[in-house]
Amino acid sequence: TLYDDQRAVFDHVAACGMPPDYLEQAKPMPRALYDEYTARMGPVISVPDIQAVSGLPNAALYAAVNTRTVAGASMCRNEQLIGGLNIFTFGEARHFTTDELTLLKGLADQAAQAISNAQLYEAEGRRTLRLMKILQLSIDMAILHDEDALLNTLVTRAATIAESPACTVLLIDEATKEAVLIAQSGLPEGTPPQLRVPLTLPVIRRSIESGEPIIITHIDRDAPEMRRLLVKLEITSFFAYPMMREKQTIGFITLSSLAPHMPSDSEITAYRLLADRAAAALENTRLLEKTERHLKQVQALHTIDAAITASMDLRLTLKILLDEALAQLRVDAAAVLTLNPHTQTLDYVTGSGFQTKNIEHSHLHLGQGIAGRAAYERRRISSTDLSETDESLSTSLLKDESFVASYAVPLIAKGQIKGVLE
Repeated sequence: TLYDDQRAVFDHVAACGMPPDYLEQAKPMPRALYDEYTARMGPVISVPDIQAVSGLPNAALYAAVNTRTVAGASMCRNEQLIGGLNIFTFGEARHFTTDELTLLKGLADQAAQAISNAQLYEAEGRRTLRLMKILQLSIDMAILHDEDALLNTLVTRAATIAESPACTVLLIDEATKEAVLIAQSGLPEGTPPQLRVPLTLPVIRRSIESGEPIIITHIDRDAPEMRRLLVKLEITSFFAYPMMREKQTIGFITLSSLAPHMPSDSEITAYRLLADRAAAALENTRLLEKTERHLKQVQALHTIDAAITASMDLRLTLKILLDEALAQLRVDAAAVLTLNPHTQTLDYVTGSGFQTKNIEHSHLHLGQGIAGRAAYERRRISSTDLSETDESLSTSLLKDESFVASYAVPLIAKGQIKGVLE
């Protein structure tokens, strides 16, 4: 048997002389039962008639194969429990001599050394492979210039590398003191794309302030307060690795496990490295996108300036203005309203992106609606939720457009209001 420290049980992993389905049927032995017997008998135990002992997890199996005498020796290496080497007799009871039990203990010690070496070799192989995959992922992220592609690549491959049922990236919104979900893999269908998680729990605050990862091996036992924040309810272990830039926590990469799991030091080091590389790649991608947007905006202003200089046709100039506004500001529709100095109303001149012609009948008094206020107050006016304001045109002129937000900017020349871009 091999000992699983996470579950505190001994698993049956290899057998000789047993029925073919023995390993499938054998139940794990609790650590508490092992401690009880070793406390009474020491590292080598001998039970003459195992079927006479009650309360054993495999009592029915012992009876089925007619197991009678069991002797076992602990397998330990450097004071670390590795497992147990057990021998059985069938049919009749047998008394093992002291020499036989000493030999069994010697074999167990040799097996413990061999298993320990094999486990170390396997662990080193897993560590090396994990680091290679993380470094390759870092290289792949570095050449991605699209934020969505970068994030999708990150969560998908990180979940595979960590064998995690889910992986998320959350960025901290300092204004609201929340972590905002910006990418995920493995969360339930219907999870809100911009899910917000409050940063009020002490375990989260400590991680943000210290830069240390959140390691919860058993949520319900160690941090039940975290359960209400989780979307994937079936997970048992949860890990969050801070994404750091200039010694500041900007977000987290989260991983999880369906069973209790305590990551090794090498695992924690590897995933902290991944979080650092991801933060750097995300920052670089955003800087590049910001630079490209700025360049496009400069080019757009040049295009508009050229149109104003080269043409006396107002509608053509305004069409170019609106086309650039839609492209650069990434909005769905835009319109120019000009101020009639005689009636003191803002009248529709041209627009783009509208589904109906309602806007074309627009005549707003100064101070009326978002556009009217922008002209009257000579400043930008916005409403990010038209359903919560009664000054928008959503209930009349724009009722069929399904707009959710509106922004208006006054058009001013030589100190005089000429109109509004909405």
